[in-house]
Amino acid sequence: LPPPVGSLQRCRVAHVLPRTTCRVITASEEDSISAVFELLARKRFLSCPVMSTWGQFLGIVDVLDLMEIVAEVCVQALPGGEFGAPGSPGVVHRTPQEWAEVLQGGAGKMDFRLKPVGSIINPKHQAPVDSDFSRDTPLLQVLKEGFVEPVLSGAASHIHRVVLQDHAHSCLELVTQSDVVKLLASCPALLEDLAQKPLHKLRMKLKKLNLVSVDTPAVEVVLMMHQFNLTAVGIVDSEGALVGNFSASDLRGFALANLPSLAQPVW
Repeated sequence: LPPPVGSLQRCRVAHVLPRTTCRVITASEEDSISAVFELLARKRFLSCPVMSTWGQFLGIVDVLDLMEIVAEVCVQALPGGEFGAPGSPGVVHRTPQEWAEVLQGGAGKMDFRLKPVGSIINPKHQAPVDSDFSRDTPLLQVLKEGFVEPVLSGAASHIHRVVLQDHAHSCLELVTQSDVVKLLASCPALLEDLAQKPLHKLRMKLKKLNLVSVDTPAVEVVLMMHQFNLTAVGIVDSEGALVGNFSASDLRGFALANLPSLAQPVW
C-alpha cells in the first residue's frame, strides 16, 4: 500500500509489505540443520520459520543461530582458550590451521549438522510465538510488542523479524527491521519533527562499538559475537581506522560446506 500521509501512527503492517502475499518458505521441526541451512544458502535467505509436524509455528532460526552452534563446537574442540573483553583484536587465539582442522569436521566435531532444526530454536532471538499480528495490525503496535518490549523485558536479546500468523498459528509472512527502515527512508515525513533531530536529542541508548582487526580469523569474530551477545562488530585496520563491519548480513548465502573458510581473516 502507498504510505499514508501524515503520521507513522496511521501506518499498518501492510504498508511495509508487498501488495500481494508471498509464500513464506518454512522448515519442519524434524528437518536436519544441514538441510535447512543449505536451503537458506540456495535462496540467499537469512532466516526460516520452523513449523511443527502438525503445521503450527514454533519459531524462527537464522544464520546467527547456526553461528552460535559453530562457536560452541569450536570452544569444546579447542579447550583452554581465553575470552578477552569486547573490543579486543581477538577473542580465542588459535592459528588458522587449528581453526581449519576444527571447521573441517575432523573427529566428528561437526556432527550437529544432522540434528533436527527444531532443537536450535532460540526464544531469545524472537518475539513471542503467540503474537497475533496481521497485515491490518498498526505498525507501531508491531514495533512495540514484537521488537521492543521483549528486549526491554529481558525475554529476548535481539529480534530482527516477527511473523504474521492466521488463527491456526500458521506462518503467513515475515516483517523485518529492514522493512521498517525502508519505509522510513522512503517517507521520512512519517517521522515528523523527529526526522530533523540529531541523534543525541532522540534519547537513544547508544552502544559501545566492538572492534576486531582486519586479520582476525572470521571464526574468532563469530566466537566473540556469541560470547558477548553481539549482532555486529566493527573492523579496523592496522592503524585503528574503521574499514568495515561484520554482521549476519555477511553470512547471506553461506553454506555449511564453507565452514572451513571461517578460518580466514574476516576482512
